[in-house]
Amino acid sequence: MLNPKTMLNSGDLIQVDTGTVLMKQGAIGHCAYLLLQGKLLVEKELENGEKIVIAQITPINLVGEFAIFDEMPRSATVTVLEDAKLIELKKHRLKNMIRKSPEIAEVVIKLLCNKLRRM
Repeated sequence: MLNPKTMLNSGDLIQVDTGTVLMKQGAIGHCAYLLLQGKLLVEKELENGEKIVIAQITPINLVGEFAIFDEMPRSATVTVLEDAKLIELKKHRLKNMIRKSPEIAEVVIKLLCNKLRRM
C-alpha cells in the first residue's frame, strides 16, 4: 500500500471541493494525485458524445498516473464527488520517487495492474 507520509514529502497537499473537475480528458498531464480523503468519479467521453463511468476512486488510490508515464493526453475526466484531500505529485517528482525506491515502483505497478484488470 502507498504510504501517504512518503508521498507527502514528494508532493503538495491540496483540498478540492465537490464538483471540481480535477483533470479533463484530452488535456496534457503534468501531475498525478494520491487521494487521501473523499471520492472521485472517472468518466470517459466517447466519440458520439456519450459519457461512461469508468471508476470511482476511493482513498489511498492514485489517479492521473497514465498520462505521466505514457506522456499521452489524459484518457478520462476526473471530477470530485465528495470534498477531497489529495497529494499532488508533479511528473518529475513521481518519476524520481519511482527511480529511487523499488518499493514505490512496485506499489505503482500493482495499482496500474488493478486498474487494467477492472477495465
